[in-house]
Amino acid sequence: MSLPKNQQEELFTVINELPNFLPEDDPMMVFSKTIYPAFTDKDFEDCYSTKGRNAISPAFLACVTLLQFRENLSDPETAEAVVRRLDWKIALHLRLRENVSFDSSTLCYYRRRLKENSKICLIFDKIIGLAQEKGFIKRRTKQRIDATHIISHVNRICTTDLLFRTVKCVVEEIEKKDPDYYEKELPEHIKERYSGRFSSFGMSKEKRGDKLAEIVEDGLYIKSLLEKVPSEKLEYLEQLEIMETIFEENVKISRKEIVTM
Repeated sequence: MSLPKNQQEELFTVINELPNFLPEDDPMMVFSKTIYPAFTDKDFEDCYSTKGRNAISPAFLACVTLLQFRENLSDPETAEAVVRRLDWKIALHLRLRENVSFDSSTLCYYRRRLKENSKICLIFDKIIGLAQEKGFIKRRTKQRIDATHIISHVNRICTTDLLFRTVKCVVEEIEKKDPDYYEKELPEHIKERYSGRFSSFGMSKEKRGDKLAEIVEDGLYIKSLLEKVPSEKLEYLEQLEIMETIFEENVKISRKEIVTM
C-alpha cells in the first residue's frame, strides 16, 4: 500500500459547521485543535510503499487509535464510532455527512505495521506531552506512560474480537475461492458461527475467555482440515497466513489451556 495523496483541509468539517456543539474545554475539542494537527502522513513514510493502492491515512489511524485507547473500545466498536459519533467526527476533522467507514481489521494491520517499522514510540512520544499538557490524559503518580503499554492495552481489550474477525476472514475466503469445499467440508456450526457479527463488549472476563478458547479451537480445526482434506483452489489462503500470525502474537497454546499474551 502507498500513502494517500495529500488532500486540502476540508472547510466543512463538523467543528466548522457546528462550532458551538461542544464547549472549548471538552476533551474532544482539545483533541481536535491540539493533538490532531500534530500528525502528518509524512511521519509514516517508512511504513508504506510508493506503489499500490492508497492506504487510509496513517495519521488519521493514529488519532483513531488514541481515541480507542481513551474509551477502551474493541476494534469493531472503534470503527463504528468513527461513523456514528459526532464528537469523534469533531475530534477527527470529519465532515458532518462524511462516511469514513473501514473494516475493523484495518486497525489490527495498522498496529502491526507500526510495530514492524518501530513507529509506535514515534507516535506516542509526539502526543503524550501535548495530551498531558491539555489534560486529555491525566498524569498518574509513579506510572510511566509509554507506547508499548498503550498498544498492548488496546490489544488486550479487543483480543477476542480480533481473533473472531480473523477466523471469520478465513471462512469467508474459503467460501469465496471454493464454494463446494465450504459447503461439503466445513462443519455447520462453524459456518453458522462466523456468518454474523460478534462483539465481546459487556461480556464477563470468564465468558470472554471461554469465547476466545472456542475461536482459537475453530481456527486450529480449520487449519487442520485444510491439511487433511486439501483443495487445489485453497493451496494459498492469505487470510490463513494472517490468522497464524495473529494467533502467534496474541495467544499461547498448550495442551491444557489457551492463554492470552
